[in-house]
Amino acid sequence: MRTGAKNQGFTLIELLIVVSIILILMGLIISGMGSVKDKAKILQTEQRMSQVLTGLAQYSQSTDIAAQLQGLVGFQRDFLPLRQIVNQLTGEYGLDLVNTASRGSYPTNGSLGVGKALTYPSDGHLPPNIGVRWENAYRTDQASRRASHAIWKVGKATNIESIITFKERQYSSVADTKGSTNTILNVYPDLADIHTFSHGFAMLVAWDDIIDWSQRDKWKYWTGINGVHGRSWAWGHKRGTVSTLGETLDKTIEIKPDQIRSADWYVEQWPNVTEQIVPASNGDPIFIQDAYAESDWNQTTPGTIPVVWHSPWGKPVISRNEGTVLTQIEYQLDSSTGDLRQRTMGDMSPLASLALLQAAGVVPPGTDGASAYRTDRSPDKIWNDAWGAPLVVAHAMYLAPRYDFDDVNDLMFHNEAGQYTIKDSFSMLGGRDWLYRKAEETYQYARSFYVAVGSYGQEYYTVIPESWEAADESVVMRDLWNGIESLTNFSEWTGESFSNPPWQGFRNELVGETQSLISTPVEIK
Repeated sequence: MRTGAKNQGFTLIELLIVVSIILILMGLIISGMGSVKDKAKILQTEQRMSQVLTGLAQYSQSTDIAAQLQGLVGFQRDFLPLRQIVNQLTGEYGLDLVNTASRGSYPTNGSLGVGKALTYPSDGHLPPNIGVRWENAYRTDQASRRASHAIWKVGKATNIESIITFKERQYSSVADTKGSTNTILNVYPDLADIHTFSHGFAMLVAWDDIIDWSQRDKWKYWTGINGVHGRSWAWGHKRGTVSTLGETLDKTIEIKPDQIRSADWYVEQWPNVTEQIVPASNGDPIFIQDAYAESDWNQTTPGTIPVVWHSPWGKPVISRNEGTVLTQIEYQLDSSTGDLRQRTMGDMSPLASLALLQAAGVVPPGTDGASAYRTDRSPDKIWNDAWGAPLVVAHAMYLAPRYDFDDVNDLMFHNEAGQYTIKDSFSMLGGRDWLYRKAEETYQYARSFYVAVGSYGQEYYTVIPESWEAADESVVMRDLWNGIESLTNFSEWTGESFSNPPWQGFRNELVGETQSLISTPVEIK
């Protein structure tokens, strides 16, 4: 009996199954290889981003690296004691304190009996809150001196102490002719009409030298031997005002000027902080403070106003009115919606990316390095991520504000009364730079620099051009930073995130074919 040959081949179905298995295995292998490759690029990009953060933290050997970084991005604010400021103005810049223009324009509101207008520092060439003791600085010839004048015109003083006076913010009490105690405004009612002048500064200087003829019986007139005039009106003159808040030429600080500037300039450089209280949804008070102008980096045409905050990000706020450390962190009013919100990473500005990358040593210095950053998209360049997109560095700054009160427009919320009332200068807690010193005491620092690094990934050219000119840099950086935000959602990082972070180290997100990364914000103090 003849038997048939055994079939040793695959059926069509079996062959298809085998091919399918092979294809699946190849796909897994290729996928795994791609995953490893992507992870390698992510790691390489994270290392470059870390290099930027480390380089900035080591940028300066100065003890105040935050100030150095702030100056690097165009926010140059150096502080000196008032004595050094005045010496620089008069010595290096040639300011003549006796000159009328230097002292400022003074309001004329009556003469109190001597034919001489009251004198108050206004908008001259001295920093705010200090002025010239006019009885020492006022120049006149001998013929104009009359025995009826209570104050000798002694000409230009020989030292700062004899010519500089502080603004009297706490109106002292004085005794009237009956011996009772009245406020200075009661004794000198004309002063009530000139309570406040230039940019909200309540000026009252050298009030002991103002002549009130209703009290002239208190003054002693010395004639000397044979009627020869010896001294005039020796009573009560302390030759200017000593600050009742403890301010001194050596302990009070001020922004260092680069030339002779107006008083307004000092306030613009280092503004006063304002404070209001609004109720939260649960009725709790929310303290809203403001000092520095809102940045315009994210406008259609990016501007130049820097991102500066008056309190440290994520730290409890110091109440300007009460001087206490609050339990809340900083809130701000959204200019576009009017809603309360916290600061986020989306508020940080990317416009100084190139300067910060050069400071970190990632981009070569000078114009050649700048040109390379704008044109060379090679993945092996450390100023690009591993896909060839340029790294972007965003920043924000903190600087404790000036502390002063506007006696007309400045409102304070009184919890007991449950309403806003005028906050007077005499209610100041400890001098013009009190908040700065309070910040140093509370936070152990009064200025800092925040920085974060972002990577867009391989599809960056859908957001920005592969190269750009210097004139287009602000628009390119703005668009790149906004593109990274849309991929990584980094605005989830708010002030509360410093204690409850939504991610650690670096967040990387895969959106379509694009792998985008963002670092946590770092505070450099």
